Amino acid sequence: MSVILQIWTILFSILFGLFFYFLSCIHFKYISSNSTIFRIFITFLFVLDSVLLYVTVLYHLNNGIFHFYFLMSVLIGYFIGKTLHKNVKLTKSYFSSLLKKKEK
Repeated sequence: MSVILQIWTILFSILFGLFFYFLSCIHFKYISSNSTIFRIFITFLFVLDSVLLYVTVLYHLNNGIFHFYFLMSVLIGYFIGKTLHKNVKLTKSYFSSLLKKKEK
């Protein structure tokens, strides 16, 4: 595998980690009010679908070659997303205040 292909795959893995973090936030927000068995089943399907999506894109990107540092890149992306979500609060009121400043 060429170095350029490895860099593209690492960048995709980091972006997928960010994507997975934000999807998991949405998933846990909507699943909290259901029964325990239903939550376990839906969480299992969520993780399975996410893994299948990652492997499918990885297969098309580099013929399905998987290295340990690709998994580390996904984890780094996940923790970057967690840090961004905790430290940067982009709420509806923030965007509406930006629009009001722009109108003035």
